[in-house]
Amino acid sequence: MSSAPQGGEKNNTCNIYVGEVLYKAGFSKLLNSEKKYYSAKEIYNGADGKLVNLDKVLTKPGDIAAWGGTHVGIVVKVNLNDNTIVTREGYHLSDMGGERTNTDGKREILSDEPRIFRVK
Repeated sequence: MSSAPQGGEKNNTCNIYVGEVLYKAGFSKLLNSEKKYYSAKEIYNGADGKLVNLDKVLTKPGDIAAWGGTHVGIVVKVNLNDNTIVTREGYHLSDMGGERTNTDGKREILSDEPRIFRVK
């Protein structure tokens, strides 16, 4: 199951990657009112109450990281020694599931971004 990218650039596929991962993990009902995967903005806003916005100290692999309503990824590792996360994300169809670390300073758990979510 997939849908066209929603929001942002036409080739940004982060929400599709997250949707596919969740769908394959058994969360087949995590679709918006149009029966499409949630956009990055919808995920950032809690996906119609289907996601719980976590206290970041509770972050664990499998959680969803969301940045400013424009990008999302799946947490695959939590580094307690430096309070960062490693995520897998989709940017373009040629880069689905790429692993991202804290090289850009955007994966620090205790900063304002990202928000961390878990499926209810």
